[in-house]
Formats: sequence, C-alpha cells, structure tokens
Amino acid sequence: MSEFERYREHADAAARLLGAAQEVRATAVSSPLDIGNAERAHRQIVAEAQVHAALAQAAAMALSSGADGPR
Repeated sequence: MSEFERYREHADAAARLLGAAQEVRATAVSSPLDIGNAERAHRQIVAEAQVHAALAQAAAMALSSGADGPR
C-alpha cells in the first residue's frame, strides 16, 4: 500500500467515525442512562477517529518528504 493510499484510508476512516460520533450524540434519548451510554460511545468513537487522523497525518508527512505515491 502506498503512502497516499494509507493517507486516504485513514482520512476516510476518521471522517466516517466522526460522522458516527455525531449521530450517536444526536440520537441519544433523554433518559440519564441512555445519555450516559451515548456519551461513552461518543468518546470512544472520537478517540478512534483521532487515531486515524494521526495516522493520516503521518502518511501525509511521509508523502511530503518524498515517500511513494502520487503528490
């Protein structure tokens, strides 16, 4: 897998996860238990998205320093 493909994969995953996190938060019903569960799920999804964003950033940096893949 080229660095560009790695970048695209992780950037796309981060975007999908952030969208999912927004949906989880938006669909929480108004009971305290459901809100608590939604908040925990939201934090977990955002953490996963941050990992993918960091991996995408690392791939972008590799690309800018001359690694393989299109520019």
